[in-house]
Parts: sequence; structure tokens; C-alpha cells
Amino acid sequence: MTKIDKKHKENAVSVAFWFKPVNSKRGVLFGFDTYALMYNNGYIGFNTANKDLFGAKYKLKKNRWYHIVATFKDGEVQRNTIVINGTVLHLRKIHGDFIAANARFDNNAYIGGLGENKSVGYHGYIDQFYLFDHAITTIAAKKLYRYTLKNKKERATESVYLEDKIAHDINVLQNPYSIDKAIIVIAPEKPEKIRECIYALYKNDLDKYKRQGLDIKEVTIPNPAKAYSAKNFVPLDEKVYFKELGFKTTLLKGWYPDKLHLKFKVYPDNYFDAKDKIDTHLHMVLPTVVHDDSVINIYLNDMFAKQIDIIKTVEKSKIKIAADKLFNFESITKMPTYLIEKGFNELRLDFSLVPMKKGACEVYNTENLVASVLDDSYFILPKAKQWIEMPYMQLITSAQYPYSIYPDLQDSVIYFANKQNETIASAMNFLFFLTQELGSYPNYITMTDSLSKEDKEKNIIVFGSIYDKKLQELSKNAPIVFDNKVMHKDYPYISRYIEHENILNKDRLKKYRFLTKMQETNLVDSSIVMQMSRSPYNADKTVLSLSANSPTCLDKGIYSILQYRNRNNILGDLVVYDYVDQEGVAYNIKDKYILSKLSWFETVSLLIGAHPLRYIFFFIVLLTVFVWIVKVFLRKFKEEHHKDA
Repeated sequence: MTKIDKKHKENAVSVAFWFKPVNSKRGVLFGFDTYALMYNNGYIGFNTANKDLFGAKYKLKKNRWYHIVATFKDGEVQRNTIVINGTVLHLRKIHGDFIAANARFDNNAYIGGLGENKSVGYHGYIDQFYLFDHAITTIAAKKLYRYTLKNKKERATESVYLEDKIAHDINVLQNPYSIDKAIIVIAPEKPEKIRECIYALYKNDLDKYKRQGLDIKEVTIPNPAKAYSAKNFVPLDEKVYFKELGFKTTLLKGWYPDKLHLKFKVYPDNYFDAKDKIDTHLHMVLPTVVHDDSVINIYLNDMFAKQIDIIKTVEKSKIKIAADKLFNFESITKMPTYLIEKGFNELRLDFSLVPMKKGACEVYNTENLVASVLDDSYFILPKAKQWIEMPYMQLITSAQYPYSIYPDLQDSVIYFANKQNETIASAMNFLFFLTQELGSYPNYITMTDSLSKEDKEKNIIVFGSIYDKKLQELSKNAPIVFDNKVMHKDYPYISRYIEHENILNKDRLKKYRFLTKMQETNLVDSSIVMQMSRSPYNADKTVLSLSANSPTCLDKGIYSILQYRNRNNILGDLVVYDYVDQEGVAYNIKDKYILSKLSWFETVSLLIGAHPLRYIFFFIVLLTVFVWIVKVFLRKFKEEHHKDA
């Protein structure tokens, strides 16, 4: 749908476009609410919402491109014209009578349908659509067709006024969320023309697009995003209202009303102290006829967090309860932060409303058990230290981390180990997944096949074949170090890499050997390898590599593993996934490393706290140092005492 500006409204409107019907029986190509250009059972013409058709006989064939120029006259259907593939059609009344009052131009115009009326929807392709605010003569229509035919190269959908440096399939669509904005779709028939298309968009000579009806007035680049500002991730030390999480004030009925669920995300590098609490404020409306046994059970990620005794809470609030009335109250409670998970979290409220009874033989009255939880309830997460152990590759599907703490991925770079079309396609699929989950656009991410000095200071996501030198250079710190000497073409590494001493630390070899029971015939043709490691260029950044035996395998594997049902295969620092069987194995092989901006003392403290066994070692070291210091002082004291004597 598009908008027709009233101030430009004339007594005629013309449209010109290419179309290829998939269903050649019936469909509306273009029209207003009651005035449309359509084809119907071997005829094509104009309709005015009266089961009428003013047109001509023209049998359209499926999957064949046609060029049409049609002119609508305001209130005068009999003066309309149609030119298809340069041929002027002689129009007449096919059936029914047109209604002049319906043959009007509305503010809304539709391409391929009429609003919500799906019964007359067009099924097929439309390309190079032009809308004119005046009548196009039949001579001009023929010239337009000949010109499009002359300038097309391989198919009818190639753009008319492009010249050599501008590729053919740059299409501009109206943004459905903002009618004064556009969406540019780049979809060339040949993949090798993608780069040519992109270069064309960024050329300075934007005037060429005006010839296609595209008036590009300005190109706006959004400001870089702030850190920790991705959609649905909750802030720390601030009120997070339930309504901000999509919750609406909900009415509850009965003894055990429906459970209430709130979902939110927490950045995974937030390290909460064991003593930290989540400050929770529940605003509720409850009946005064509830029994002492009525409670609210709060669960965080399906683990019990707190129980609220409703009557005790009311008594603490000093609310006077009147019979058969409702009362508002606020319950303030504390929940432990150790229940918070990295990425996705869910808060659940379970109510148990027990009605009161007056006598021993009186039946419970449940009619008055009506309660509400208000959307201005909120919780506050405490301040946390930004500290995390890497790698945690499962965060790919839970928090889209550690690629960036910025929703526009400004501190990440996508690196191509080769220039194959499938490699680029796999990277685009992965990028689409990341940004879809983040609810943002990767406005500042870099995509390159040659890392610059600035790129090496970023998180690197590399795509390629296991035989690519570029990928092998980045695998030095990875669980599997790709090497020409080890990874030759027919090497069945999926079944044997775990036993290769060059790949694993010897002290970890025995621990993980029993986890790897794979057949020797398990080849790499249908498997991809995903692994995460510390960047060789910047110790505070990571490298995520996605590789396979071939670019085709890489593309299919990434497309498969990112499907929702397969994401549980993404776990440790190394994943081997077979996209045919849709099965994968994951390992934690390499020692984790620390990413933080803390002082060395805080880092050491957190390292000790994260691994309790280190307490013993740290205590022994401190005790040894203390004993040594005491011995030194005692020896010195004795020496001084002997001198005095």
C-alpha cells in the first residue's frame, strides 16, 4: 500500500511495471479501494467493485514476464487505456456495469491486492513499478516498452536506467512501519553482482536514481549505540517495571489462578556477589476474604525464590480489612541473585488464594476470590562487577555474547577466510540470527577478507574452510589447531582429533577421551566445526570460528544449527555438528580465560571465589609467606639481641 498526496491528485493516474503471474486465473495488479486494474479468466481490464470488468481478452501465461502501462481516468472508465508488451488493447464492457462514483482515486493505493481482501490478491512477481500523476499516451507507452526492452540485458526485471556501473536489481520498497521511509532490497540474479550493487548505492552520483523514480534526498547513518543498551536486556540498579517487560495488569480468579510469567535478559558478564539480593516490589489488589493460608510463591528460572504470606504482609502494612472489600497493598521482598542466569531469565508468580469460612459446616465461598497484579510492580537488580570467564559458546543462543556489548556490533568484525559465495551467505545467515535475537541492526559491524589494524582490536567472527590459511592462523589458541600437516583433505578429524596430542593439553587428554566415541567413517562432508578462543591480537577479545570441509557444507550447517530446535547443541568451547543428522557434540576442552576491566586484586579475588578449591592453595601460599616473614623477623631480633648483650 502507498499514499496518494491529495495536492497532486489529477484527473488521471498511470502505472507502468513488469509482472510475472504465478496464478494466471484471477488477481488485482493495482488499484484503489473501489477502482482496480485486474485480470480475470482470460480477460484484463478495470473493475469498480460492481462485479464489472471493462477491458479486453488477453490470456496470460504462468511464469512469463509482461510489461503493462495502464491509465486510470477519474470517473470515466470508458476512457482508460491498457498497453501490454507494446500492444494497445481495444477495451470494451466484458460484464457488468461500472459505477462512476466508485471510479475515484483514494488516498490509499494498493499493489497486488485491495487492502484486506485476500480473495482477489495477486500471486506472482512485480518489478520496476512506476506511478505517474497524469495520463500516459499510447505512443509514450509503446516507447517506454521498447526502451525497457532495449536496455534489459538478461531478463525483463533488469532496471531501465542503470548504465554499466549500477547493477540491475536494486529495488526500493515502502517501509511498512514508516510510510515516509524506504527499504532497499538488493537481489541480483547472479551472486557475483552483489558487490557491484553495494558499490552503486554508495556512489556520489545519486542523481541517476531519479530517472528510476527514486528521489534520494539524504542518507542517514544512526549514531553509534551505547554499551549494554540492547533490546530486552534489563539495566542494573534501576527500577524495571513489569509493564516494560510487556506485562499488563492481570485479573486472577479462584483458588489457584493462572501463573504469571515475565521474561527478561541479563548481560552474562554481570557477576553478582553471593550476598546480593533482588529488590522486588509487587503491587496487588486482593480480596479481604482470603484465609491465613493464602500465599504467593515466586520462582526465578523454575527455582523457588520466595514465599509471600499475604495476611502477614497486610498486617505489617497496617491495613484495616473490611468485610467483602478489596484492598491495595505493596509486598516488598528480597530474592537471591544466584538464581539469575546468563541471558534469558523468567520470573513466575504462583498464587494460592484460600477463601475464609465463618462456621465449621459452612462451605468455602470462592466467588469473591478476585485479585490483580498491577503493571507498575517492579524489581531492581543490584550493581554487579563486569567479569566473565570465556569461552561460553552457549551464550550464542542465550545472550548473543561475547561478540559485542553494543547492539550495533560496533566492536566486532566478520572475517572471510575465502571469497566463496556460500561462505559469504553463511556469514549473512549468522549475522541475521544475531541481530534478530538482539532486536537491533548491525550498523557498525565490519565485514572484510583482510583484517586491518583496527579490525584486530575487535572481536573476530571468522567463516571459512578448514584448509584456508587465514582461518588456520586464527586457530592458534583454539581447541583444534588447524594445520596443513595435520588437517589434510581426507583426515577423519571428527573421530580422531581428540586423541591428537598437538590439539589437547596432555593433562586434559584422559578426561575428555571417553566423551569422544565416534566412528572412523564419520567424515567431515556434512559437519561444521564451531570453536571459541582468545584473540591472538588482543587478549581482551575473542575469536569465534565457524569452519567446514567446504563452503557449501558451512552454509548448510550454519543454517541448520541456528534453527531453534537445534540450538541446544551449542555448548562448550568446541562444537562439531552434523547438519544431515541434525546432531552435534560439544566439549569444554581449553582452559577458560578471563575478560574483565577489574583491577588485578579484584580479578584475583573473583578467581578464588569462582573456584573454591583455590582457597586451600591460596591459604597455603599465605601461610607459607607469613611463616617466612615471622622467621625473618625472629632471626633479626635474635641478632640484634645478641649485639646488645
